[in-house]
Amino acid sequence: MTATNNAGTVWIDACSGGSISLDNCSEFVVTNSAFSGGKNTAALTAKSSNVYLHGTKLTGADGLDGFSSSTPVFNQPGGAALFVSGSGSALITNSELSGGQGGDGFFDILCYAAGVGGPAIEMGTGDPIVRSITSTLSAGASGSVFAGCPPTPQGPAVVSQSGSFVETPGTQKKFSAESPVRETNSSTIVFGGASGASVLLLFSAHSASLPLPQYGGALHVGAPQFVVPFGTIPPSGSLSVVVPVSPLPAGLQGLVVFTQGAICPSASLCALTPPAAIVILDSSF
Repeated sequence: MTATNNAGTVWIDACSGGSISLDNCSEFVVTNSAFSGGKNTAALTAKSSNVYLHGTKLTGADGLDGFSSSTPVFNQPGGAALFVSGSGSALITNSELSGGQGGDGFFDILCYAAGVGGPAIEMGTGDPIVRSITSTLSAGASGSVFAGCPPTPQGPAVVSQSGSFVETPGTQKKFSAESPVRETNSSTIVFGGASGASVLLLFSAHSASLPLPQYGGALHVGAPQFVVPFGTIPPSGSLSVVVPVSPLPAGLQGLVVFTQGAICPSASLCALTPPAAIVILDSSF
């Protein structure tokens, strides 16, 4: 997937596939999805773009193996899960980013080392800003070496040429909403978090992208917003709620509702979950 010069919001929800390339995109939101790099590339490459990753898994491509021939072919390092450059930013919450595995080494009179694993995040030139909240960042494993040859040390999880990187640990929060659904049916919404925490559902017909790191992420439900309490999370750590869907207004064939949860261990402490978009269709579909 390639996106260039997008002034509005691009929203990807519950999808999987190959690599994504962005250039000059103002708001690119990926939630509850999984993407992998190809041909030693990052799973997601963002140049001068603002990226929001929530509840998402990115995996860099594995590097090519080296092998002996009349002209030895050297291995390649693993690809990064996320490559960010230019004047953009990336906010990552409740996600898992893993670099690709390095290519294998070989022996041809001499030991040829294996490739180093790719980083979870690589920051290029242009001073990008990256913040990771309650996410797992892992460098890829180095490639295998020929028996008796020295191993290749594992690389770092984050590689930075410029810019700033901030990582905030915490307990991951989950949120999903069944979509698409037809009018007058229902959507099952699932909250995941600490047992005993109160949960709120935020929803609106409009989206937003407002970074709120003090609340563990970004607000993606635009104004006007509606907030509904949904009880507390049981000991299992997961609360499932069936929400009825009202009929659509006459003449309207579809509507997108942007939803997001808030997990509140106490009245004064809440954290935002990943967002989810519910597509509501007319009963004729």
